[in-house]
Amino acid sequence: MTSVVEDALNAQGDHANGNIPIASSMKPETSRAADAPSEARIRCESLKNKALKSPTVKFLLDALKAEGCPVQPSFFICDPCTGYSEISGGFDPNAGIVLCENSLPHGQQQADRAVAHELIHVFDHCRAKVDWTDCRHHACSEIRAANLSGDCHWWQEFQRGNFGISAQHQRCVKRRALLSLAMNPNCTAEQSVKAVDDVWDICFKDHYPFDDIP
Repeated sequence: MTSVVEDALNAQGDHANGNIPIASSMKPETSRAADAPSEARIRCESLKNKALKSPTVKFLLDALKAEGCPVQPSFFICDPCTGYSEISGGFDPNAGIVLCENSLPHGQQQADRAVAHELIHVFDHCRAKVDWTDCRHHACSEIRAANLSGDCHWWQEFQRGNFGISAQHQRCVKRRALLSLAMNPNCTAEQSVKAVDDVWDICFKDHYPFDDIP
């Protein structure tokens, strides 16, 4: 079963998104306020501010407010993600959503998808009280985030060289869920595959708060 995870990790062009307990380890030890803004920070802040105005992100922010979990602009921060060059961002309820300023090579569309992806985790954390150390809980939220954020839009898959395959969207969602689960130290490769398989039917069909896949 580990070959399934290895396939996910070796997929070309995949930037993952991390969350608990990943995001907490992504932040640098030094104070952000003490650092002069780098070009990467300035670029990331611009991408972040525009992402917060994108239709999908605005919809998710409104949905979070309706669920009783409003978030403020300060919840979103840009930081370098040392040791995680293939991660676009992560979520930790104690730190907020981190956008990896050193890992956004594809610009605004990547930032929009990363923020949407993490907001789906925030929504799940608010609505379902997710236990991120539970592989099944984590798998369900990763399936939903990959499915609903635009991570697996056909054009994204085409750019990654994944096209012409039946049910490619579903393959992408599973691949990217496994990619994120592989970074959870509480989940072995075998546990990750089993967790994704166990919750797939329910979580892939759960589009809430959207009516359908955006």
